Amino acid sequence: MTDNKKEEEFENFSLDVKESKPFEFPELEDGEHSATIKKITLLPNIHGKNGDFDMLKWYFDVEGKEIVGTSAAKLTTMSKSYAWIKAITGKEPELNKPFSPKTLVGKSCRIITKNKTETKEFCGQKQEVTKPEVTDVMHTKKVN
Repeated sequence: MTDNKKEEEFENFSLDVKESKPFEFPELEDGEHSATIKKITLLPNIHGKNGDFDMLKWYFDVEGKEIVGTSAAKLTTMSKSYAWIKAITGKEPELNKPFSPKTLVGKSCRIITKNKTETKEFCGQKQEVTKPEVTDVMHTKKVN
């Protein structure tokens, strides 16, 4: 038995008209901040100049503001993801063992942010936005 789904067309319908909201990002000064990890998500098959790769998207809470950082999902001893995990947990991830990023949710750390200004465009309308980006993650205890 074959599934022959037919495309349906509708003539009598309506669409809600709503006002567009500009792109908005939280304001945060450049520098070091106390943060808590809210979640880490996997973005598979990102198209880059050197081919496709998987990316981790890190969501941090800083003073009630959601700040995002990214790293490659490849977990090697020389990767940003590895360094961030080591900084957050205070120890190196175990080699040749799977690591679940979910174990980091709720953990405290310190992050370094840098504001980046970029132009966003949608349907020919441009908007310049400034958003804080996480450039580094450190352990909660400062080392003197």
